Amino acid sequence: MAGLLEQWRRLTEAEGEAIRIGAWPSVKELQGAKAGLQRDINAAMEKWKRENPGAAPWKHPFRREVDRLISLEVRNSELLAQQQQRLHLEKASSDRAILTLRRVQGSYAQKPDTGWNSYS
Repeated sequence: MAGLLEQWRRLTEAEGEAIRIGAWPSVKELQGAKAGLQRDINAAMEKWKRENPGAAPWKHPFRREVDRLISLEVRNSELLAQQQQRLHLEKASSDRAILTLRRVQGSYAQKPDTGWNSYS
């Protein structure tokens, strides 16, 4: 169990760095690896429960490490929310710039020649 939790920690820290730098394919890959590891952790926890039938599940010897992992996951979630907010603001800024450019382009575009001229 300790080895599985250590793997999860390494993956979570790598995921946090990938989120921080916006390496989204890496984030997806790391999350996939963690999903596979989750099955192994669940199986190990079930084994521990069978081997320790009288122990309360919240008092397992891995509680401290699990709490640490939870805090890393919360940090990653906060980083992700910050990145999403930043990207949303960048998109809104780009949308405004495109609208402005279209307006400028429209004001300088040549008007079609109708064939009518004004003579005095």
